[in-house]
Amino acid sequence: MKVYRIKVEDMFYIKLVEETDREILIDTVPLYKLQEAALYEENIAKKVLNKLSNNKEFKDINMTFELEEAGGIDYIMEYGTKECVICKKEFELRKEDKFIVDVEPKPFSVSGLKEAFNCPYCGCQNIVNNYNQKYDINTKKVQNNENK
Repeated sequence: MKVYRIKVEDMFYIKLVEETDREILIDTVPLYKLQEAALYEENIAKKVLNKLSNNKEFKDINMTFELEEAGGIDYIMEYGTKECVICKKEFELRKEDKFIVDVEPKPFSVSGLKEAFNCPYCGCQNIVNNYNQKYDINTKKVQNNENK
């Protein structure tokens, strides 16, 4: 499965998209903070990109958005590494070791769900990414994702 980031104006990546009744709010990170950018499955990425590109407020200021392939999620999880925030030792991120944690959401964030791994050296929990749940546009509800 391919995953994508959404690039804004060749200067930022989308970190968070939140839609209200009146507007679409975006939170961005600079390109050098690649690891903080939101990752989307291809079909979701195209829907989000379409919604952002067709938004009147963004069109009025000529803001541009584009998809950037981030590789396959299995590749990222199987071969990526992370430095532990506590012991500073680098360890492999493996898909089978990933779990989801619920943390206190920050103001204006959609969810407190995060993808995390335990450090194999010191056992500390390392949060690596926001966990974006699937949203069913037809039912307007978050789908439960059993394949965590």
